[in-house]
Amino acid sequence: MNDLMSAGLHRLWKDHLVRTLSPGAGQHHLDVAGGTGDVAFRVLRAIRLAEASLGDQKPTGQRSRGSVTVFDINADMLAEGQRRAAAQGLEDNQGGLQWVEGNAEQLLFQEGCMDSYTIAFGIRNVTHRDAALREAFRVCGWGSVVEWLSCVWLRNGVGMVYIMLFAFLGGIY
Repeated sequence: MNDLMSAGLHRLWKDHLVRTLSPGAGQHHLDVAGGTGDVAFRVLRAIRLAEASLGDQKPTGQRSRGSVTVFDINADMLAEGQRRAAAQGLEDNQGGLQWVEGNAEQLLFQEGCMDSYTIAFGIRNVTHRDAALREAFRVCGWGSVVEWLSCVWLRNGVGMVYIMLFAFLGGIY
């Protein structure tokens, strides 16, 4: 669907999304409507790269190794993501990826437990977008980043616009 809607540009947009997110060592990230793992894999690789650059050092207050939780309402999409993760060597004994089935409007996580949140092209499938946004802000702690990526057709039907909502909890930009 994303290939069709974006003429393949969604891959570049997802790369930009992750660059803007700027994942760091020890970061705990939630990727909502991310069943296939496209964004999650990029984020996990960036986290691991940041952790590797630290060597044996850990930043002050470091909780643990970083992780990415892939959250999707569709069990089949999550199964596809797990298959892709295994094919790319990301499902190993190092951990770092969790797969959780659920609704974006009712996230199954404690308040403030995530450092960042993304939803890429999944918001179009959410019935109550305001509830999903409230949940995103609830599970992210102060200083976290929330990013939504989507695209919409222009009214005249001639083209499409890439939209990214970036919110730094502590101020929306």
